[in-house]
Amino acid sequence: MKYLHLVRILMQDEEGKEFNIYFSGIAGEKCTYKIRGNKVEQTAGPDVKIYDKYFEVPDEDRKYL
Repeated sequence: MKYLHLVRILMQDEEGKEFNIYFSGIAGEKCTYKIRGNKVEQTAGPDVKIYDKYFEVPDEDRKYL
């Protein structure tokens, strides 16, 4: 598991481009991230601030998460 407490779904759009959807696996938390490559394209939910730190890490340091 790359991010603790986050569930990942691999999705594909109509054009065949892949992206990841992450959402909280903790009951009551509301946060969703849409990520394509290493870029956060969209966020939703009042609890996104809890997990923003996971996606703000420089690429060279992500391997330590």
